[in-house]
Amino acid sequence: MSQKLIFSLLFPLGSLFFGGFAEAGAPAHSLTVGEGFSNPVGFHDATPALSWKLPKGVAKQSAYRIEVKGEDVLWDSGWIDSDQSVFVPYEGEPLSSRQQVTWRVDYRDQDGVASGWSTPASLELGLLSAEDWKANWIRPAEDIDSEKEPVSWLRREFSIDSPIKRARVYVTAKGLFELHVNGNRISTDTFTPGWTTYSDQIETLTYDVTEQLSDGENSIGAVLGTGWFAGRLGWKRDETRLGRQPELLVQLEIELADGTTQTIASDDQWKSTDQGPIRMSSIYDGETYDARMEIPDWSKAGFDDSTWKNVSA
Repeated sequence: MSQKLIFSLLFPLGSLFFGGFAEAGAPAHSLTVGEGFSNPVGFHDATPALSWKLPKGVAKQSAYRIEVKGEDVLWDSGWIDSDQSVFVPYEGEPLSSRQQVTWRVDYRDQDGVASGWSTPASLELGLLSAEDWKANWIRPAEDIDSEKEPVSWLRREFSIDSPIKRARVYVTAKGLFELHVNGNRISTDTFTPGWTTYSDQIETLTYDVTEQLSDGENSIGAVLGTGWFAGRLGWKRDETRLGRQPELLVQLEIELADGTTQTIASDDQWKSTDQGPIRMSSIYDGETYDARMEIPDWSKAGFDDSTWKNVSA
């Protein structure tokens, strides 16, 4: 018998022999929280829903196991016989404001073979309670002409005397805002914080501004418009306004390398002006911009705001 024939006979036997050992598949991926948030900062739900995707080639999930960790393991689901991989409820102790956790998932495929742990995803909570806020609502000092739907610029300077470990800014508005730190707009978000039923709830946003701050003098500021709160809704101008003036709420929390914290909150130390380039900004009527009135460096430390007025708090 030739060597070629011997190999042909042995190969199927080898395939059959080794095929009897199941191999672990690729781990789960695309871990998200809530309605598709990936590694969110400032999440709003203390008992989040968790989701993940199975790798290509896996016909079905037969079981899963989730582990959520802070400094220690906060929740281990153990193996759950289920094909659910979307909106799986977190069943550990409710998470708390500012808490940072990581979580990962293991699953078994249609043959009961475990995939191994996924790459961990992260989750950071925002401020979950009104008691977490030290900030006050502030309003521009200038009288508001409701027919023009004006825009105001608000700012405050502060000093940091120690190296920074991390910094988060929590912010919202009755109206619309753009937030700036040390001369830079901190996000590309638009129409923030969005439409809401102001009498029932107001959404807040959280931003990581660690890299935007530095030792020494710093500045934080916001551009504030009327939006859906103090701007007109529909055809009738005054009858549809929810408020007479837009308001801003900001809380910047800085964790320093020495273990102390520093909080810069919206209060009566902020200043404002309406003498900027956006002369009117309306959800329905558009915007009027006068480039001759631009305010260079208005959100940088050292800017001369002596002609600006103190806000109302």
